[in-house]
Amino acid sequence: MRYVVSVCLLVTLGALLVGCGSAGVEPGPANIQPPAGAAKPGAEKAPWEAKWASVLEAAKKEGELSLYSTWGTETRAVLNKAFKDKFGIEPQILAFSRGTEMTARVTAQRKAGLHLVDVYATGPITLLTSLKPAGLMQPLDSFLVLPEVKDPKAWKSGAVAFLDDGKTSIGLVHAAQRDIVRNTTLVKEGEVTSYADLLNPRYKGKIAIDDPVGLGGGTALLTHLALGVWDVDRTMAFLKDLLVKQEAVVVRDRRSLVEWVSRGKYHFAVGPPLDVVAEFIALGSPLAPVPVKEGTYSTTGGQSLGVYPEVPHPNATTVFVNWILSKEGQAVFSKAAGRPSVRVDVREEGVPPLFFISPGEKNYPETEKIFLFRGEMAKMSGELIAAQSK
Repeated sequence: MRYVVSVCLLVTLGALLVGCGSAGVEPGPANIQPPAGAAKPGAEKAPWEAKWASVLEAAKKEGELSLYSTWGTETRAVLNKAFKDKFGIEPQILAFSRGTEMTARVTAQRKAGLHLVDVYATGPITLLTSLKPAGLMQPLDSFLVLPEVKDPKAWKSGAVAFLDDGKTSIGLVHAAQRDIVRNTTLVKEGEVTSYADLLNPRYKGKIAIDDPVGLGGGTALLTHLALGVWDVDRTMAFLKDLLVKQEAVVVRDRRSLVEWVSRGKYHFAVGPPLDVVAEFIALGSPLAPVPVKEGTYSTTGGQSLGVYPEVPHPNATTVFVNWILSKEGQAVFSKAAGRPSVRVDVREEGVPPLFFISPGEKNYPETEKIFLFRGEMAKMSGELIAAQSK
């Protein structure tokens, strides 16, 4: 401080008043900028800042958050620690292996007059085809406070990543779905460039497909073809040709689907679980996704968010929703889940390349209509398979 004063004494009194400021105050770093939308120093707080401060104070008094989740163990653990370290609020996580179990639990609780869950951390199928129709969801837009979360330019889709018109669910990742995976020792790169190429007679008996009745990758692919690329009739004809002419084998164990193609038992996996594919590739298996001219579709997979109507911890819920959608929260989530973020400003670390949408690649975003149609597609696929087995 003596050094600052001695320097200031060397200049004129006018310069002293301008350059040195108030006595006893250290000058702050010139490169630190206030958050977007924040009030300037000395000015009255912006409305969102006052609201956020009030919510934070109330959330810390609530002290906890109830989270029902089908996310993986590691993802849950990382988020739990990061959120608790940041806000001092303990997420109480109840894990489920299936979304149907979660829906059954919440339905029973509500019938008993018990409101025990705040946030759902699960897939859009559970949220939009089970929880929402049962009246177990509420709109999320009223929970959004931070300007960086509400800013349309922060999102890869150009808007907050709501998955439905009612804004009751938000996707947390923006990953490419690769519906065809090849054994690289059996199929050359560029040998298949379209879904229709799978019907080439040379691949008869060499294709394994995820069970299209099981609401997994096989059903997702057929729904994409029916509503985005072709139409329902052509899609059902394609499935019939795969099963009858190409003698494709239907696989219900999704890990086996990937393993068998990795070992060369089959040349192609159709509708495989990409998390398993990424795991096998990391271990050195001869697998690679097949890009097709029809493009891909972005998917949130099982990584989406919803909120119960009568939340027991409304302020902690608000803090969690805003944090996980912020740049900081998304960086944590993207790394833990191993998927690309829905935000444009997040540096995605440790995400396998097959999940990224290539520049210029045609991309079909998932919509509520697509999620709801998957049940119908599974039904039609089941009828077709039953008819062929007679």
